[in-house]
Amino acid sequence: MSFYALGTILWALGAGLWGSACAGGRSSSIPPSVPNEPLAKLAQANEYLTKGQCDRAVSLYREVIPRIESQQGLAPYQVAELYYYLGTAYLCHKDIEGAIAQFQRALALEPLYHPARNALAIAYMEKNLLDDAER
Repeated sequence: MSFYALGTILWALGAGLWGSACAGGRSSSIPPSVPNEPLAKLAQANEYLTKGQCDRAVSLYREVIPRIESQQGLAPYQVAELYYYLGTAYLCHKDIEGAIAQFQRALALEPLYHPARNALAIAYMEKNLLDDAER
């Protein structure tokens, strides 16, 4: 993966709905039904990802996303963002197939979620699937 592509994805992490959760706070967009403990783990996974500790990020995202997803009050775009983060961690880990699956999962929940669409195009380019990347 090019440094530009990874840099673009990592930059986008800081602009997400979970940004204040990553900083240790609770965003007003996060429903109160989501306990603080999974949010702390999400923040840790984001930190691992930004530090390039991809395997640790994947492991922690895989642990925490089902716990957050099971909570009441989450909008589809919020869950899509979680799968985008996991896809980004897979992409960082050089698991392109895993990344593609997670970006597609995010887009199934929220078809207009542009960060996932852009990251999916990057993943397709990594696999030299240029026709798919252009869609």
